[in-house]
Amino acid sequence: MNKHSETRYYMWIRKSRVNLFLLLVIITTGTTQLGALHNDYFLHDPSSIIKCDDTYWIFATGNGIHALYSKDLVGWTNGQSPFPFGYFPSWIENYVPDFGGHFWAPECFYMNGQYYLYYSCSSWGSRNSCIGLLTATSLNPGSPDYGWTDKGMVVYSTDAGNVNCIDPAVFRDDEGRIWLSYGSHWDGIRIIELDSITGKVIGGTHFPVAGKGDYKTEASYVINHGNYYYLFFNRGQCCEGVNSTYYIQVGRSASPTGPFLDKNGKNCYDGGGTTVLSTSGAIIGPGCLGYYAENGYEYATYHYYDGTNSGVATLNIGTVHWDENDWPVFTNNWIEDGDYSIRNVNSRLVWDISGTGQENDPVIQSAYSGTSHQKWSLEAIAHDGYYYISPAGNSLVVMLKDCFGAPGTLLELGILENKSCQMWKIEKAGGKSYMLTSKYGDRVLEVPGSSMDEGTELVIDLYYSGPDQEWEIADTFINVAVLSDWIKQDVVKIYPNPSAGEQVSIVCDPEVIRGEFELVIFTLEGKIVFSERYRSPGGITVPENLKPQLYFVSIIFEEVKFFSKLVVTNTYY
Repeated sequence: MNKHSETRYYMWIRKSRVNLFLLLVIITTGTTQLGALHNDYFLHDPSSIIKCDDTYWIFATGNGIHALYSKDLVGWTNGQSPFPFGYFPSWIENYVPDFGGHFWAPECFYMNGQYYLYYSCSSWGSRNSCIGLLTATSLNPGSPDYGWTDKGMVVYSTDAGNVNCIDPAVFRDDEGRIWLSYGSHWDGIRIIELDSITGKVIGGTHFPVAGKGDYKTEASYVINHGNYYYLFFNRGQCCEGVNSTYYIQVGRSASPTGPFLDKNGKNCYDGGGTTVLSTSGAIIGPGCLGYYAENGYEYATYHYYDGTNSGVATLNIGTVHWDENDWPVFTNNWIEDGDYSIRNVNSRLVWDISGTGQENDPVIQSAYSGTSHQKWSLEAIAHDGYYYISPAGNSLVVMLKDCFGAPGTLLELGILENKSCQMWKIEKAGGKSYMLTSKYGDRVLEVPGSSMDEGTELVIDLYYSGPDQEWEIADTFINVAVLSDWIKQDVVKIYPNPSAGEQVSIVCDPEVIRGEFELVIFTLEGKIVFSERYRSPGGITVPENLKPQLYFVSIIFEEVKFFSKLVVTNTYY
């Protein structure tokens, strides 16, 4: 972030040691639940996401280093700071004499079986700065392996030089070598090699890569993607709320040390840079980019100043795509426009319509049947992650009943009127699931009471990170063959159904099903979990335990077929 000018925002931060209000905030952050990621909390200079076991972490500017953790990338909770409030290693004052314990722009990197947490120490308008290092074998305070070890100074600068040693970021090249980028204003951004064991600088070459002379650059970050290394950096003025002019640019190079060229071939060190993120609507002054990839998804983190919330610095988690020329494109839209099936993670049932698709018809969950009422069209409204959702081929949209945003409000179909109660934010929730949030009232969509019953109407409620609030959105509409010639249900009996994980028995009437037939059990996605051929048995026992979800049972005998649901609600193992 721009540490050059005394903004109102950071004038307040500098006085934080004597500010009782801030003290109370810090004391309570260990247990405060921040709620869903809906632009409603303070965060500046976020690190890239890093995962430890089943928990995601982000570190940020703060007294003692601000730490956040999440289980699903949507709900974030303040975590334990690596440094206690008011404490910092005494060696820092050798490089930054007036340091007060407010750490800037940390970055965490995993290598050599450890987490390496780099952080900035500086003071206003000064190049008396340094980057320090902590290491730990676990990020989770509840782990017996938790505990930070101070490794001291990594790199420093003084007013006698032309570089400012803040804003660290770490990346690995194609050969496995580790590099540190850093710098702010003056003569811009540098890259230097690190030892992968100690995490400290090796060699003596600090490669200048962006921001020569008075080109104001800072908050660098490098992504190793495809055939290139992409250097991202900020220009403009941060930290002035709605008046901030921060924006993010990029250049790329075939070498980890540059030169980094923009789309026009101009060297970023000589003023080049292609803008990839800038002010758009209420998202003002985006800065301090980070990157994380998991399960084929790419996450981009950065802060911005919320134009709808008095310019408060706010965390955003979006995504990045790569265009036909392999340049990055950042967006908050996780889903491309198109037709999809939407299935609840807990009940394994899909969105459906109770009715014929008319105005005021409720939106419910039901077993997959292949009807058009279970196909939903998603249309992005802009690039802020909000969508209109409609039954495929229908001009109506999914909305809150009576346009009311209180917890427990039902969903229904309505005429498109561009109202916030008809707009849905789709957020990536880790793994392969999503959360859907109404723009009106900021409540998340769920199956009430974790119901497994078909016909249950969908509602909005407070976020609590339960599986009944998570949804799988198939990239193509699921096509499961539904057979037309049916055996009567009393000819084949399945029990217990629902099952709690015990063995499932299937009894066939030998007077109807004679000779050889095929039994198949498959999931909602069409994945076969059991298949066997039999010859006129009176009863069949499926030998293995089935995981909790909805299954379909199919029996084919000559020209007639049997098709039924099997629900597994829990298991004993």
